[in-house]
Amino acid sequence: MRNRWSLVFVLLTALALVATACGDSTEVTVTSVVTETETVTSVVTSVVTETETVAAEPIRVGGSVSLAGFNAAVGEEFLRGLELWRDMINNGTGIYEGRETVGLLGRPVELVFSNDESSSEAALRTYERLITQEGVDFIFPPFGSGATGTIAPIAEREQKALIATTASAETIYEQGLSYIVMGVSPSSKYIGRAPEIMAEQGFATAAFLTLNNPFTLASSDFLRGEIEALDGGAVLSEDLFEFATNDFTAILTGVGAASPDVIVIQAFGTQAVTIYNQMADLGVDAPMIVMSAGAWRDDVFLAGAGVAKAECLIADHHWNPNDDIAGNAEFAAGYAEKYGSIATIGSDPSPAMGLTYGQLLTYAVDAIGESAIDDQSQIIDFLRNTDGLQTVLGLQTFDPETGKNTALTPSLIQFQGGERVIVWPPEVAQGDVMLPCAPLAGRPEVVTEG
Repeated sequence: MRNRWSLVFVLLTALALVATACGDSTEVTVTSVVTETETVTSVVTSVVTETETVAAEPIRVGGSVSLAGFNAAVGEEFLRGLELWRDMINNGTGIYEGRETVGLLGRPVELVFSNDESSSEAALRTYERLITQEGVDFIFPPFGSGATGTIAPIAEREQKALIATTASAETIYEQGLSYIVMGVSPSSKYIGRAPEIMAEQGFATAAFLTLNNPFTLASSDFLRGEIEALDGGAVLSEDLFEFATNDFTAILTGVGAASPDVIVIQAFGTQAVTIYNQMADLGVDAPMIVMSAGAWRDDVFLAGAGVAKAECLIADHHWNPNDDIAGNAEFAAGYAEKYGSIATIGSDPSPAMGLTYGQLLTYAVDAIGESAIDDQSQIIDFLRNTDGLQTVLGLQTFDPETGKNTALTPSLIQFQGGERVIVWPPEVAQGDVMLPCAPLAGRPEVVTEG
């Protein structure tokens, strides 16, 4: 089966490369926003040439988006990635310039979504309604492993392909689900190579501060095993906290008393900033500090913690507008044109997760044709059995049995001189790892260019 789909994919790719656009460009924007109390509202604007037509009946792609709550910043970026995919595929622009057909199956893509306010329960209600009442053709994932794990049984029951580009927790994919693939790196790999740096530096002990979330818990499980396998390796303390926690004094006091070589922080957004700032205030430190997910955005982490304190921190890196990946330049240009500055994104992969969803769905639907709507097991079959699908997050390959991603592994960056420098793995490093770090509370101001 893997060979059959690989052949189909190669043929489709070849056709796309030799196709040329006819006449003037077609511009189509289709958006629907649905709330639990409002009817569907659609805005469709189009300019169609004599040589190109787009069918009036749209392909409706629906889901919930976190536009409020703790996932608001990344949720908005994910939606922007989806919107850019919709615009590019409807208009034959950007990464789809020269594609033979516009839209999916020759029909414009329409996005239908509700704001779940970062609530898994609200996401659950949204998918029930969109699938069973609104009758959307395809679904995109909610943001995060928690919400995705909550709605995955609905996708399974209703036989809707769930291309989960926002859900990294491996536990979701270990439940025997047949209608899901992991379109992003597994959470265990986010900072999973940090123990390699520990070994190189002669560090052996660590303390974990971990958000009580499926994504971060899976990462901790993996890291614990890797660290304990080091010579003298041990996790000296591991503290869990909730999204609502904002006072980390007691936890950090215990971490300081343990005196680990490495402190591992696994938290998101402003909560990660709070932990980091309280560490500095309390004088809790380590020669090496690693953060998963929390340091993605410059306008959140650097703005909240400050460039000086961020110096020397090691964090996960999944995507950046400047990364040398096929299609990334066109995506970054489209983002800047539609939404303005992209400079503050840092290492936040959320926009790329949105576009990657669209890329994977497009590959599958192009290969399968009209029957992909009514029999979405074919979509999962195609994705799980095709190697090396190119997306802006990188080449994607999935385990045929579970749908887990087997190809994507984030690199690690270190803040050096106010810049994000890829330092691991060595084969892609832009600079050397600079350790041990100066004391967190007394780091000098960093002078940056510009």
